[in-house]
Amino acid sequence: LDSSYWQVGAYVEHTATGIWVYGAYGKERNEYDLFFLPPGAYAAPDGRHWYVKAGLRERWLRLGHTVLYGEYARYDDMLGPIVNLIDNIIGPGVVSTEMSVYGGGLVQEIDQAAMSVWVKYRHFEGDASATGFGSVSFDELDMISAGALINF
Repeated sequence: LDSSYWQVGAYVEHTATGIWVYGAYGKERNEYDLFFLPPGAYAAPDGRHWYVKAGLRERWLRLGHTVLYGEYARYDDMLGPIVNLIDNIIGPGVVSTEMSVYGGGLVQEIDQAAMSVWVKYRHFEGDASATGFGSVSFDELDMISAGALINF
């Protein structure tokens, strides 16, 4: 069982306006050489994902910069090789999976404390295709979270 993951990303910011964009693409490669299965009996799909996040970073308060952003991500066949393998040996046999995530957030930097506080919203939706079951859509999930980071 061999799985590897490769990812590339880029970030661009126009400092005069505070407008920025971040993007990433990743690919998961799955290979199997299992002594208890005949050759070619199991083949997991290679997974891939892409992600884009864009926003505005501006100093509206004396505390520090405020960052507003939106994001979107797409994950195809990123179920994971071990889960996918077990599922295909004993279960219905997942053929493919898709998941989309979108959301946005607000970050407030506090310069004097070397700190950032944030609140974000994310919406998840996805589906899977399984042998003998066809396509199944998962319940959608909405998540709101907040947190803080202190750099030291």
